[in-house]
Amino acid sequence: MNGSTELKGHELFRSLSMEGIHKISQISEVKKFKKGDIIFQPNQEAGNLYILLEGLVALRFPAKEEAFSVSFIRIEKDDLIGAGALLGSPKYSTQAYCVKDSKVLAVNAKKLRQILEEDKGASFEVILEIAHAYFKRYISLMNKIQNIFS
Repeated sequence: MNGSTELKGHELFRSLSMEGIHKISQISEVKKFKKGDIIFQPNQEAGNLYILLEGLVALRFPAKEEAFSVSFIRIEKDDLIGAGALLGSPKYSTQAYCVKDSKVLAVNAKKLRQILEEDKGASFEVILEIAHAYFKRYISLMNKIQNIFS
């Protein structure tokens, strides 16, 4: 099942033409995960950009399996996960852990990058949207750290 319906309504892809949406839907797949499932691990090859369609996912700081790990960001409906894959990161840097049963749209990052290279205007808008998402997470994380120490 591809995710053309999910793509059309998502902020990340608002600047794309219908042709672009169609191309991206061909490299996308809706995946379902159960509570407790792991979408990706630190140091795993970063192959997909994910969009959370339903459920709740936590991003955890990298830790060894036997070590204590900390969830530091809650990913909610329409949030991006693993965007570093689109930006050229070879590996994921965190763990994406399903807090609830979840459904995600997995988009092949390498192929998405190729599609975006064909439409520079749309690619600029997509990168701005990713930067905005990362900046919101950064501010949220800084506020959490500040609250711990104050």
